Amino acid sequence: PVMRSVLMVLALASAPLSWSQMMPFWQPMGQGVAGSYYGEVSMSLDSRLRQGNGWGDDASAFNARAGYTTLFSSKPTYSWGLGVQGDYFHFGIPDGFPLPEDVYSAAVRISSNWQFAENWTLRVDARPGLYSDFRDISWDDVNAPFLVAVGYQINPDLLLMLGLNVNFRSDLATVGGPGVMWRFAEGWTLNLILPRPHVSYALTSKATVFAGGELKAGGFRVGDDFGQDFGRPDLDNDTLSYREIRVGGGSKVHRRSSVS
Repeated sequence: PVMRSVLMVLALASAPLSWSQMMPFWQPMGQGVAGSYYGEVSMSLDSRLRQGNGWGDDASAFNARAGYTTLFSSKPTYSWGLGVQGDYFHFGIPDGFPLPEDVYSAAVRISSNWQFAENWTLRVDARPGLYSDFRDISWDDVNAPFLVAVGYQINPDLLLMLGLNVNFRSDLATVGGPGVMWRFAEGWTLNLILPRPHVSYALTSKATVFAGGELKAGGFRVGDDFGQDFGRPDLDNDTLSYREIRVGGGSKVHRRSSVS
């Protein structure tokens, strides 16, 4: 169906707090098996709400994410991962506005890192799963957003990248393009890669603070009778597509576990 419900929140102030351990995408992890777990919590202040071509009242947003991936590698130039990831979104919206307050995702995460030439790495990261308000579950709730990225490492402190995040259920189906990651001073990293450009400073080997922006986009299927709650049967089993432009800062705490 045509995506009729679009939530667009602009110029949000956010304060994300996250903990993560992710292998650098341009560098396979080497031989062995390792566990990688990550999570994130972010909150956004009130901002203008848009549906279709019109502007409405203010709205806020809350997002929580958690996941775990096991990384496998039998040779230094290739590794792949298999895991799970869940998301929860809550929107503080005006009463009677025809949008769900809560949407969720429960996905399998499949990733692959391949160093196919000297200094060149290809990363693919797919997240097939359920993306909906979970009011009723069907095949319509299934989606498979994915990332494809190619990185060229000029030196240990400078990476060039071309990547695309693809989600055909979102009205913003692709997010990405060329980018650069540069460790320009001791502890400092400039990351100009969409959808989350930022500058960060490593306080310790396990703690980092950062500031920057983020373009969040997603698509979720609503229930078969969702529109009837608002006198809008045309919204039944429709797709909620949303975009957020966030500006803010936060902190990261890194955790790593070795399976073998």
